[in-house]
Amino acid sequence: YNIHDAGCVVRFPALKQALARFDIPPESLDADWIDLPILFHYGRSDATVSFYGANIGPSDVQEAVFSISELQEVVSSFALIVGEDDDANKTLCLAFELADGRTAPRNAAELRGVVHQRLIAVNQDYREASRFMPPGSEPTVEFHAADTGPFAGYDIRLKRAYIARRS
Repeated sequence: YNIHDAGCVVRFPALKQALARFDIPPESLDADWIDLPILFHYGRSDATVSFYGANIGPSDVQEAVFSISELQEVVSSFALIVGEDDDANKTLCLAFELADGRTAPRNAAELRGVVHQRLIAVNQDYREASRFMPPGSEPTVEFHAADTGPFAGYDIRLKRAYIARRS
């Protein structure tokens, strides 16, 4: 069984060495620490992002976006940008690249809810996960002029990267 997650396992002696470089005693992490391997989980490696337990892929976003008339007329590409807030809660931003000469819809804030509803309709994982999302934690949406923001420097000869991390 391979769920295609990316990560690594670090033995506790190696972790203690890394902590020592920063003058952090292992006991400061947890008084009851034991010498077990540590699993670091970086995320998915199969072109999906995990958000509240739902696997969301570019095809889900594409289907949702291009079924919304206000977006299909102005969006040329998109990216799923994952991150964390100050409280370490997972965040997901759907960034949309505007087609040349197009401007963001005036009802951008309202479109957040429309996109959320379309994702519920097209992705069963997301539909189930949405039942447990705290209000206001739904994916955000943002619009970028062509070749700006997360879309800056795109080389048309390369495959489009649809998933990015918020820096």
